Amino acid sequence: MYRIWLCVFFALLLPAFQGCGVFDSLKGDSGDKTGSEVNRSQVQKDMDRLKAENIDLKQQIAYMKKVSKQSLEESQQELEKMNDARKALEKEVRSLREAPHRITLENSQLKQQPQVSRNVASRGLKIKVLSGDGDLNSARVMQKKLEGMAYEIGAIGHAPRSNFNKNTVYFKPQFEKEGEHLLSELGDNTVMRPLTWPSIFDIIIVTGKNP
Repeated sequence: MYRIWLCVFFALLLPAFQGCGVFDSLKGDSGDKTGSEVNRSQVQKDMDRLKAENIDLKQQIAYMKKVSKQSLEESQQELEKMNDARKALEKEVRSLREAPHRITLENSQLKQQPQVSRNVASRGLKIKVLSGDGDLNSARVMQKKLEGMAYEIGAIGHAPRSNFNKNTVYFKPQFEKEGEHLLSELGDNTVMRPLTWPSIFDIIIVTGKNP
């Protein structure tokens, strides 16, 4: 009888123990499922974070490229300015180096000018100087100037009128070249006219204001 009751007792308890095992198994399955969802959520968050960091990194790279391009353009502009300044400086240096030679050449030409005047004077030009401003001193000043150029002055005097504004070189037709040479030597305040009246002089110079 005791054995019968013991068998009944175990028969009643066995399902209860088995139920607990099933409950624990279900509980374990539920925990695994929740952990998997948590892992997927964390992976998604990590992926989203990496994507955001990747976008930010691309933006930084694009910005750095833009800044680098601007810096390169500015550097090229500065380099061009420096090259222009260098070329200007080299040109100025060349000009300074050539200056002594140029001055020597100009001096040589100036030295030759009196010789040209002497050659003209050696042809026996007959030159007369007249005051065209009413003051004989202007004729004397012109005489000294021409004598300094190696011309021989045959006479001085007053012009028929005294309202000449510029020095005037009157020349006989056959002495036109000599008149042009005198015109170039006397400067901008001088004009040239043909001699239209009889005269023993080949060239007559009439002084104007400030001869």
